[in-house]
Amino acid sequence: MLLYLALGIGIVIILHLSLSAFSRADSTRLRRWGKWLIAAGVVAILLVLIRFGQGPIASLVGGIAVALPLITRLMQVYVVWRNVRGSFQAARQSGDPMTHDEARKILGVGADAGEEEIQAAYKRLMQRIHPDHGGSEYLASKLNQARDLLLKH
Repeated sequence: MLLYLALGIGIVIILHLSLSAFSRADSTRLRRWGKWLIAAGVVAILLVLIRFGQGPIASLVGGIAVALPLITRLMQVYVVWRNVRGSFQAARQSGDPMTHDEARKILGVGADAGEEEIQAAYKRLMQRIHPDHGGSEYLASKLNQARDLLLKH
């Protein structure tokens, strides 16, 4: 019983650390960390299943494995929302049009990003928050504005 308690506490700590790290990460780090997190999760699941076999712990691990894609998707959407929200709040306070820095932050690209990288970031983000897929028209319009601004110069 103590082993299950320790395992549960460990899983909660790992999830907390992962969520807090993901909420502060930029898109490049998210991709890199996401790959490592998935690999570590698969290894952890295999080790637990090998050690404990079938039973309640296998059900718990199976539930986590099923929920992992949803959790990573929610973290990605949260990072996009956080970046966009911060840029929009700054724009609302100043009343000025979107700056190049804000546009880069919204799209998650660097200052040296070329047209292909900007288009790829725009496409990736728009697929996630497009109004036809349950996203926000306001966020989609801001993504369009950011892309247009960066591609003009």
